[in-house]
Amino acid sequence: MVHVTSLTSENLWPYECLSYTWGDPSDSRMVTLCPRVVQADIFSTAALYPFAPVTANLEAALRHLRSETEDRVLWIDSLSINQDDLEERASQVGMMREIYAKAKEVSVWLGKNEETSLTLHLFAKCLEAEFVRSTGVPQEDILQPSGFGFDASQVKSMESMESDAFSVIPHENALVALADFFDLPWFRRSWVLQEVNCATRVKVLWGRFELTWSSIILAAFWQGQRATEYLKSSLKKRVQHRSGYLPELWLSLAQRGREDPLAITDILFRAREFNATDPRDKIFALLGLGRETRDQPSSHSQLTPNYSKSKTQVYADFTKAHIIRSNSLELLSAVDIFTEDTEGNQDIREVKPGWVPDFDRSIPTIRLLGYPKLYNAAGATTVQYDDTFSESSRWLPLKGFELDRIGKFAPGDFIRAKDFGLTLGSFELPQLYRNMVVPLDHYPTGDDVLQAFILTLTCVGYADPNDDSPEAVLGRILPSSTKASLEADFAAFWKRYEPSMSTLPEARREHLESLSEDGNESYFGYLAGKACVDRRFFVSERGYIGLCPRESLPGDHVVVLYGGSVPYVLRFNHVTAEYYFVGECYVHGMMDGAALEEQTKRSLRPTTFCLS
Repeated sequence: MVHVTSLTSENLWPYECLSYTWGDPSDSRMVTLCPRVVQADIFSTAALYPFAPVTANLEAALRHLRSETEDRVLWIDSLSINQDDLEERASQVGMMREIYAKAKEVSVWLGKNEETSLTLHLFAKCLEAEFVRSTGVPQEDILQPSGFGFDASQVKSMESMESDAFSVIPHENALVALADFFDLPWFRRSWVLQEVNCATRVKVLWGRFELTWSSIILAAFWQGQRATEYLKSSLKKRVQHRSGYLPELWLSLAQRGREDPLAITDILFRAREFNATDPRDKIFALLGLGRETRDQPSSHSQLTPNYSKSKTQVYADFTKAHIIRSNSLELLSAVDIFTEDTEGNQDIREVKPGWVPDFDRSIPTIRLLGYPKLYNAAGATTVQYDDTFSESSRWLPLKGFELDRIGKFAPGDFIRAKDFGLTLGSFELPQLYRNMVVPLDHYPTGDDVLQAFILTLTCVGYADPNDDSPEAVLGRILPSSTKASLEADFAAFWKRYEPSMSTLPEARREHLESLSEDGNESYFGYLAGKACVDRRFFVSERGYIGLCPRESLPGDHVVVLYGGSVPYVLRFNHVTAEYYFVGECYVHGMMDGAALEEQTKRSLRPTTFCLS
């Protein structure tokens, strides 16, 4: 029997919170609710209905958590919030951070899986013990309110951590158990991010075993260091069809701790792979985590949960409000430009207008140009929102200038290679270079044409594995121009398709031939694949080369919006005088402030682009 009690701030008993996934809503159980009066305030639903339906997963959690000897006071969302009352739901959602922060403990219920949970429990426990022994970091200090209690070098030490302390678990079995574990739905539920991050104490329950949150974080690092082992045929078969890794956002939140929250844009970009039953919760569930949003007063209506709004309204209102308040256009890079129209559906962007990101759609953050920030196309300018336009939620009026227009595209698409999810495949790269780049003769900025081509193909940057600074425990993305081996890697990759290298400039051929011997062709293919696949290679009307969204058309406007780190492609509607937002793009030579010099040189007048 479950006693339902209403507590007030004046009469607040010590309580725990439960973090779980609802599971299959059609698989329900009935629990008996017995209202218990604290004041005159009783949870209305419980007073009317002595029985309440709960999902099978929640019932299993309640049975596991109940004590035979004493009462346990638990806050559970599906029982503590009337989900049918939109006002109550919005009010409680706005208090969620406070509710979980004040709990004496948060119990994470992952469900039952006795066989795998035993393996995982033994491995994680032994790994944590070995980490404590070898690094000298006390278990209670591994995760602190201020973030990680360890540094990058101590994480790196786990690469060779094969002590007898956890040799009881065969290496391959540990990797399979971790893939099973991190594939559990709980790790990709939007709400649980806040539930764990705000908690002062967390315990994780999987079957009859209990894990510390710090042991899970360490296990994720250990697994990440061995990610390539999953490519082995023996492991491939055992872990296929699983998303068997801990999403990076969990590590970023743990790295910063409760006292140093991430920016809301960092959270929104990295939470795209997380799920929410109600798509509006892809915003509402994350507000309590963001540095700029977690303590906002209720007067900021766009940052307050409101379930009377549609999904489109919620996403549009938040995006516009954040751009204005943060003076940043980062969120424009969250617009999905990768999803392929495979069913003849012309409206692949379910969320309209075009400048509004569909936060409910997963996109690969590692493939974006404007996040994390690599470039500075608009220099030191700041966002200029033109408030002389109507306050229509459809429009986003921003000032900037037209830099160029799309001229022509490469005759074909970059393809995915079968062995790697995002690798430049058998596209005729020499033909592309010969037909579209060689005719340029010289580049508008004076840059070397071949170098411009190489940097365009790899424009989304790379992760630096050798950065040992404290903030780089999770890696840091750098522009490909800073990678010392880039030219050698390109030469090795090129030689795969054209051993003679006859298409390349004669003056560079011998040098590139020698570099190719030390280059990593697969790595260049990976870098180029991240940037090129699902984008189009173009030459602009003024002779610049770049990559743009697949949806782009010849004649589309390439613009720089003040405050933006990258250029954008827009399409003018002559009927409505609006500019349809196509997406972010790369224009070689115009990514780090040179566009402003071009504006002055060519006397390009500032324009208000009314984005739709």
